[in-house]
Amino acid sequence: MNKNTLYKILSFIFISAVLAGMLIYMLHKDGVENILTILKTADYRWTFVCLLLMFAEIILDSLSLFIPLKKSGYSGKFFGVLKSDYICRFFSYITPFNSGGQPVQALYLSKKGIAMSRTLSILLIKYIIYQAALLTWAALLFAFNNRFFFSVFSGYLWLIILGISVSLIAALSMVVIGKRTSVVSRITTSLINRLSSLHIGKRSLIKDPESLKQRSDTAISNYGKQFNETVCSKPVMAKMYLISMLQIFSYLAMTYTIYKALGNSGVSIWGIITVQTFLFLLIAYVPTPGAGLGAEGAFALFFHGIFTSNLNMGNLFWRLFTFYIPFILGSIFAMCNKSSGKKEEVQKE
Repeated sequence: MNKNTLYKILSFIFISAVLAGMLIYMLHKDGVENILTILKTADYRWTFVCLLLMFAEIILDSLSLFIPLKKSGYSGKFFGVLKSDYICRFFSYITPFNSGGQPVQALYLSKKGIAMSRTLSILLIKYIIYQAALLTWAALLFAFNNRFFFSVFSGYLWLIILGISVSLIAALSMVVIGKRTSVVSRITTSLINRLSSLHIGKRSLIKDPESLKQRSDTAISNYGKQFNETVCSKPVMAKMYLISMLQIFSYLAMTYTIYKALGNSGVSIWGIITVQTFLFLLIAYVPTPGAGLGAEGAFALFFHGIFTSNLNMGNLFWRLFTFYIPFILGSIFAMCNKSSGKKEEVQKE
């Protein structure tokens, strides 16, 4: 068993354990009778709206990628991008900091006629635009709902500042790399030279520094070229930004539909979305698979005064629609893609 397989197994165990822990905690805290009462009295029309928002969120996410891919020569159909998005989410969920999805997605899309380096560049640009849209939502909601914001987050402002800072630094770093490729290339070359001089025992930390420098320069150059082509195309950027704004709203509004489905009232949709936006900024960089434990803990912490007697059920429903269902669908697409890949290899032989 290789390390990747072992890590996937451990991630699955962790994700399953978190879900099992939530269910056991609910049974202990709320009791079976109370849980059944909540489920019987829930308004499932709102859960249906939540389901629609869940699918709308990933369709919009795929659309914001499909537009620049088409401009770059992508020959496939929209469903191929949608499928790659589910696969991306699956691998993101089982890797720390959601880091494993984009390389897998780029590899999948590269089979449709676009170089992997170009696809990765487009994905990084899409990430920048998504972060810009997310920070726009945060700024607007804070500006128009600041009293409610302070009533919820007054004791945790340092966490909010940390979450916003990480998102801002990550996005700005991608912009700097795209606009100053020569500077980044020199820094990368210098770093590789220093690391190659280090040794672990008798072995050098980097075996082939010249090859790594060449690959690094090529990747940075390709990203810079694609970045500037996309940035110069204002219509493409505007479309991606507007789609990302709608995508983020779809994600944030899911919490409000769960709030209403469980019979809660008293807080407007903009109040719920305000809490959810800054909660999302906090959990985006939790290093556990699927932000497990961090996401559930943050939801319980910041929504305990909003969801009245059904906080735990709200937490479970929220994770179900924002994580577990997409995770299951992503695993199905990933397995189907693996199976079809094996069939193609057999046919070639």
